[in-house]
Amino acid sequence: MKCLICKTNTSSITTTELRRGKGSVYFCEACDLGMLQLQEKQEKRGREYYSKEYRKYYVSKIGHETNAEEMFNISSPYQKDRVDLIKDKLHPDMKLLDIGCSAGQFLYAVKPYVSEIVGIDYDEKATKHASSVCDCKTYSTDIQDTDINEGYFDIICMFQALEHVEEPLNLLLTVKKYLKPDGLFYIEVPSLYDPLISLYENKAYWRFFFHDAHLFYFSPKSLAKLLDLVGFKGDVHFVQDYNFLNHMNWIYANTPQDDSEEGLSDPRLPLSSKLDKNKHAKLSSWIKKVDREYKAILKEIGLTENISFIGSSKKE
Repeated sequence: MKCLICKTNTSSITTTELRRGKGSVYFCEACDLGMLQLQEKQEKRGREYYSKEYRKYYVSKIGHETNAEEMFNISSPYQKDRVDLIKDKLHPDMKLLDIGCSAGQFLYAVKPYVSEIVGIDYDEKATKHASSVCDCKTYSTDIQDTDINEGYFDIICMFQALEHVEEPLNLLLTVKKYLKPDGLFYIEVPSLYDPLISLYENKAYWRFFFHDAHLFYFSPKSLAKLLDLVGFKGDVHFVQDYNFLNHMNWIYANTPQDDSEEGLSDPRLPLSSKLDKNKHAKLSSWIKKVDREYKAILKEIGLTENISFIGSSKKE
């Protein structure tokens, strides 16, 4: 398989076990990049798939198709770390675009810091919810098919979207046209070195992590190399959303929690309802402290579930 970044052929295969779909994830050692090749050629997945099919298979609650309101309610409380990474670079006169905005969770969190927010996502129900809750303009089509002028935005964000794209380099080159020359680009993707894989080698999570909707698996190295090709310079940051008990659940039960909110929220021990309030408070405070320290260590060693790149165009 030809590498997206260096264009050399690789025969190295990381896995043939996928959560959904049949195929192989090839690995370019030079670029540190995973690339999915499905066993059967699938139709290009655009607006129709992500608007009607995707949420049937990839859900926030096991056995329950997630709607836009639920996506927003589950994810919006946990956007602080993402905003904090760029808060010192934001100004009240900035215009911000979020590509792959989902139900508007990040837009809602960042809105107080900028003058205008705009969202794009193939999921039409999600963009309608984002528009309503954030009181902003949204689109459910490709950026080049909108009425947005090139060079319009001060900052463009893309969270958990690039890994779904068949031609990431072409998309990024297109998106760059809509950024001001001195604008900021902020992208986040799942990390190939998720701690449940790189630290614990959890086989059950390995089979869960790789699936047919994620076409690329980036590392800090490959993400930075790709953005360099596009003409950006910047820094890679590490983001850990899921908590300590979520990881313990995978390690000892070899399965995801029933509800993603359980893993995203502050960790809660299954304490007895009969327990004295003071003892309950001490233990609850302790597990929250453990979680904070655990996430801080994961970030320090660069082994988090997500990685982000924040940068701007290289000066010619």
